Amino acid sequence: SPDGKSIGFQSAGKIRRVDIAGGLPIELATATRPTRGAWTDNGTVLFASGSGGPILRVKASGGPVAAATNSRGGALWPFPLPGSDRFLYYDNGSRTLQLAPQAAGLFAAESSALYAPPWGGYPGYLLWLKGTTLMAQAFDAASGTLKGDAAAVAEGVGFADRTRMADV
Repeated sequence: SPDGKSIGFQSAGKIRRVDIAGGLPIELATATRPTRGAWTDNGTVLFASGSGGPILRVKASGGPVAAATNSRGGALWPFPLPGSDRFLYYDNGSRTLQLAPQAAGLFAAESSALYAPPWGGYPGYLLWLKGTTLMAQAFDAASGTLKGDAAAVAEGVGFADRTRMADV
């Protein structure tokens, strides 16, 4: 969790959370084939069902599950942007990196992307893989816009697994 007081995980087809202070895990949602999820600053857990549908959301306190995107091509790997309700995700059908909730396509992509927030006077950056090259491009998370040109950061980088998820 963003506050470090709980851990979210998936087990036996369920999305769950457990408080670090103790207690039993709390079931948040059914996810028959869940893929990587994310916990947002506003207390929402985002996850992909792994069945070719949209990114789903559920409150970390529990409640109904709802679609967070309208993707029908297989939305994967949500990555929340700090301090906002927006998140990045990979649309497998269109092979694009998307910014939700407005479903703005940022660019054609071969993998998921991660966001490195601004630090030490440097802007925030998106990081993703293009082939086996780790790419970076300045990204203004507040406006949802890319700045300047993408640049190669490292060569010979692989994927975490066969799912094309960049795990950098």
